Amino acid sequence: MVKRYRRRRAGAPTEQVPRGASPDYVARLQTDLRTARRSCTEIAQIIEDVDHRCMAADGPVTPTLEEMTQAEMSRIYKLACAGRGVEAIEQAQRAEAAQILEAHRAALPAAADEVRALTVWEPYASLLLVPGPTGKRIETRPVPTKHRGRLAIHAGLHKWNGGPNFDTAMLDKLARAFGHNREGVLDHIGKLPRGVVIGEVDLVACARIENAEVLRDGLRLFLKMDGKSAVKVISGTEAAFGWFDPGRFVYITENPRRYQLPIPARGLQGVWRWSRA
Repeated sequence: MVKRYRRRRAGAPTEQVPRGASPDYVARLQTDLRTARRSCTEIAQIIEDVDHRCMAADGPVTPTLEEMTQAEMSRIYKLACAGRGVEAIEQAQRAEAAQILEAHRAALPAAADEVRALTVWEPYASLLLVPGPTGKRIETRPVPTKHRGRLAIHAGLHKWNGGPNFDTAMLDKLARAFGHNREGVLDHIGKLPRGVVIGEVDLVACARIENAEVLRDGLRLFLKMDGKSAVKVISGTEAAFGWFDPGRFVYITENPRRYQLPIPARGLQGVWRWSRA
């Protein structure tokens, strides 16, 4: 408590950003902080100039409003308004954090609403929530599931070590999926949250892999789905993010939705029941 009081007295704006803050908000906050610092510096310079002027005229005295010109007082007022002040910045931070939390809660099931969840190791959990062709739409498992519909994705505690298929080609695919270069993507994966529910998808189908044919850029899967044979061609990116050996099962997902804030939860094997209550 004492440290915080002294920091405010020193006029140093805090730079703590609420988790889940939008890039626009972070940029706006940084601009406000820079403006506040410039304003504080210029106000201090005006006061120092008044102090020097008083000392030159009457010796050491404490400058007051009476020694300031109208122009100096007007300038200080404009700077204080432009800088918004430390308290205004912190109030904006709290308001933004409250908005993020409210939007996050609205996207979650109600306390009594129970949904199915699936624990997936990172980075594959996050890849399931990456939209578009660079993400992962198929999760492979050794056992089938009868569940269809809403499925929460839980990032397990296991730390990724690259896996058996890790090479430079897969590194490039991960970099494209997460929007990083080769050097930055591994650091990004290492910082992904674990032991939390990070979003949800719609599980639309489950099928057994009967066989897999290697293509130039991908796989042709021969599936047994609901007692019927089916063929599905997947891209090289999708093939790199799964284990498509015959006898395993594919969980086909759609509509990835990442939560703005992860929810701590303890994972289980298979498809399990989860409620935020």
